[in-house]
Amino acid sequence: MAEPRFESIQGVVPVTLNGTVKTGDFLAHNGTNWVASNATDDTLKALLVALNSGVSGDVINAAPILVLVDDDAPWTANAPIYASAATAGASTSTRPTTVTNRVQIVGWAVSTTRAFIDLQPSVRLASSVVETARGIEIGNSQAFGTTQGTNEAVFQSGTAPSGTLTTGCAIFTDGTSMRKIIAANTVSNIET
Repeated sequence: MAEPRFESIQGVVPVTLNGTVKTGDFLAHNGTNWVASNATDDTLKALLVALNSGVSGDVINAAPILVLVDDDAPWTANAPIYASAATAGASTSTRPTTVTNRVQIVGWAVSTTRAFIDLQPSVRLASSVVETARGIEIGNSQAFGTTQGTNEAVFQSGTAPSGTLTTGCAIFTDGTSMRKIIAANTVSNIET
């Protein structure tokens, strides 16, 4: 297994470790010091890349933006790279799909061995988030009419906790007006 190399490093900072990390690991701050990031823990979002290996108490260099070169060819060319939910500190070409995992794009593979890393904010998957040709749908939009615009976010309720919105709605544009659907396919303009 080849050790990763770096090119075009930007924003190098010294960090104190609170665990063992390898060169090339994605790092998160655990409230005390720096550890390997983990997509299964919302508090351990990838913020930097370790430029050196180290153990608890070591001070190593890290950076948020760089070109990562890995001769083991771990990525899919011309595709996003995600923080791994399977291995702390690692990256993967496979998007995490478990409901409780954080989806964090950490970079872009320009080839199978070279990736541009620019750490991005992360989002947690909801159990019913679906990317479709119509847009991003949250919940089951099948109860809505089929004549909505093509650029929309659809929200449909299921069992909701007390005090929250329990009817479905969609906000979208028909190209002229900002429109909404609230329950029973009733469409009205929000703004024209």
